[in-house]
Amino acid sequence: MLVLFAFLHAIHSNAEPEVLFVTENLPPLQYMENNKLTGEYFDLVHNLKIASGLAQAPVEVYPWARAYKMAQERKNTFIFSIVRTPEREDKFIWIKKLGTNAFGFYGRKPISQYQIKSIEDAKNWLTVVLRQDLVYETLTTLGFEERRHLIVSSNLNSVFKLLFSGKADFVVTNKHLFKSKAELLNQDPLNWDVVWTVPELAQGYYLAAQLDTDPAIIAKLVDAKKTISLQHSPD
Repeated sequence: MLVLFAFLHAIHSNAEPEVLFVTENLPPLQYMENNKLTGEYFDLVHNLKIASGLAQAPVEVYPWARAYKMAQERKNTFIFSIVRTPEREDKFIWIKKLGTNAFGFYGRKPISQYQIKSIEDAKNWLTVVLRQDLVYETLTTLGFEERRHLIVSSNLNSVFKLLFSGKADFVVTNKHLFKSKAELLNQDPLNWDVVWTVPELAQGYYLAAQLDTDPAIIAKLVDAKKTISLQHSPD
C-alpha cells in the first residue's frame, strides 16, 4: 500500500501543470461584470481557447504584478493583454496580437498649465504608475525615477484615485481605460485631457505564454488562430 501511495505521489508530483490563463481587470479590454469576465480582448481569447480545444482551461484575474510573475514562472501559463516590447521579447512566447492602443499623459484641464513639449518636460511633474506594467517599464527606461518623478502603486484603482485626489499630476494610459476609470470613480472624464503622447507606448496587446510551456499546447493555439476570425490586426 505504501509503495502504491509513493508511486501515485510521484506521478502527481511529476505531472504537467494544468493550463492556466491569467489577466488583470482592465476595462474595457477585459474586466469583471456581475462576477463574470467580459470585454473585447477576453472575447478574442475565449474564442481562441474554444477553437484550440482549451475551453475548459480557467481564466483567473489578478493584480497585474502577480499575473505577470505567474506568467514568467508557472509552466503552461498564458497571459493577456500584455504589450509586446523589446525588453519583454525574450521573456515570453508570443501567441497572438489582440489589438493596439495609443497612450498619453493625462492631466487636469487646462493642459496649458503644464507646458509639456517633450518627454523630458514631463519629469517636472509627478506621474502615478502601476508597478511592473508597461508604463512603469517604459518610463523608467526613459529615466523616470521612483519617488522623484513617479508614484508607484500595485493596484490599478489606486493609481487613478491618486490622480483624481491631486496627489499625482499625470497618469499614462489610453482613452478607453481613462474614461472607464474616471466614470467608475465618479469623475467627469471631460475635465481631463492628453498632455503629451508617448510614441514608445504605441504597442500591440498580445496573448503570450510562459517560456517552458508545452510546445504541443502552443501548437494548438497557433493552429487555432489560423482557423478563426479575429477582429484585430494579424500578427
